[in-house]
Amino acid sequence: MLRNIVYLNVKVVVVFATGQPVTDLMRQAIASNVGGIVWVASEAWSLISPEYEEFLERELSKEVFSVLASSQQSGILQPAVQRDLCIRYPGLDSTSRFSVYSAVYAVAHALHRVLKCDEKICKRSEPVFPYQIPVALGSQDCILGFKKTLFGTHTCFFNCEPCAAGTFVNQSDPYNCQPCPEDEWSDDESAFCQKRTLEYLDYNDRFSIGLLVSAGLICTLSVATAVVFAVQHDTPVVKSAGGKMCFFMLGCLGISCLSIGCFIGVPTTWKCILRNPVFAVFFTACLCCLLVRTFQVICVFKIATKMPKVYEFWVKKNGQWMFVTVAVGLQIFLCGLWVGIEGPHPFNNTQAVRGQIIYDCGMGNMFAFTAVIAFVGLLSMLCFACSYFGKDLPKDYNDAKYVTYSLLVFFFTWDAYLTAYIVYSGKYIPVINAISVLASLASILVGYFIPKCYIILFKPQYNTTAHFQTCIQDYTKTISSK
Repeated sequence: MLRNIVYLNVKVVVVFATGQPVTDLMRQAIASNVGGIVWVASEAWSLISPEYEEFLERELSKEVFSVLASSQQSGILQPAVQRDLCIRYPGLDSTSRFSVYSAVYAVAHALHRVLKCDEKICKRSEPVFPYQIPVALGSQDCILGFKKTLFGTHTCFFNCEPCAAGTFVNQSDPYNCQPCPEDEWSDDESAFCQKRTLEYLDYNDRFSIGLLVSAGLICTLSVATAVVFAVQHDTPVVKSAGGKMCFFMLGCLGISCLSIGCFIGVPTTWKCILRNPVFAVFFTACLCCLLVRTFQVICVFKIATKMPKVYEFWVKKNGQWMFVTVAVGLQIFLCGLWVGIEGPHPFNNTQAVRGQIIYDCGMGNMFAFTAVIAFVGLLSMLCFACSYFGKDLPKDYNDAKYVTYSLLVFFFTWDAYLTAYIVYSGKYIPVINAISVLASLASILVGYFIPKCYIILFKPQYNTTAHFQTCIQDYTKTISSK
């Protein structure tokens, strides 16, 4: 017990005991050198008893004083006892006097409450037992939002510690900060949680409207370009652009535009799956067509004469469509692997913004997603390499600068999206993703098809067989002269 008294830094001890137990307690206190404590006594043991003279002599010098609570029923220290204390111990300083006064005052008021006393009379006449008048000066109660952390052995001694954000403490359990439910939040030092607001890219959002308008414009231009190419399908410009393969590319661009609708509205499993995987497959098809078209032009002007058998095999076996089929099939496999392992799925992001639930699509397995994007990047690099090797081809067959422009837009926009995906987790991540998709599609449409439409519609003199033959002859003369 003395160990706990010292540990808790107790300054006042009320002792309700008799005879030998008190003697043992006092001897143990003296042996343990316990000082600085006010001992409040009951009638059962007295200050004037010779058994306690040694203890008093040791402890009075340490500003510790024992006082007799002489009457439990009245709660009043008798005047005779007060006079005797002052006569016997005149050397007490003001600090000791205040400690004694505080201790007696606390016990007196405890008795006053138990006995139901007013200024004139006490209403309770039955005996009062020691356990009915405990006096303890514990810690002050914690304010709202602070939990109690006990120290020592008693529940009345505790520290107050603030609850962190996302947790709360209430009166039912003042010792623990409880986490808020997933759909609720709280600030630091909270006694309750608040409902979160659900945020997602709504159809009425200005960014949503802008994305839909942009997708509609690209889709419309793709259809218009397909119509122009269909009308002029026998002209040199359409044939040099890829002929029937151009319609396949334009179809892929149009279908990819439709995936923009999956970025808007409440995310669902199918919306999440149809976002990036659809774009990856059809954009891969467009890149493959650009790659094989550039490769075929290089074959005609540079490889056919040096490696005729390779060129003959490419033409007879429809090498361009074989390559497109294999590449697109591989991309479909990678996307299927992505979705099968852990594909894009709806999830509630409660960490991005305090007080909000960002309802969005997670990317799922990042290794599979990285493999899909890396494959698109590989095709882009091969396309860029072929364009570079064909930079000295005849002007009407040379699309190096347009293809380079398209690929630079693709790399820039997707690098921006991936960076934003890592460092930002807000409501508008789908907007950045959709912009990357639209920019990639628009770069091919604007960089590859629109210049050819311009020649067909506004420069028909360049869309003739004679003009193309002249360009080929000039290229042959240039090569021969080197």
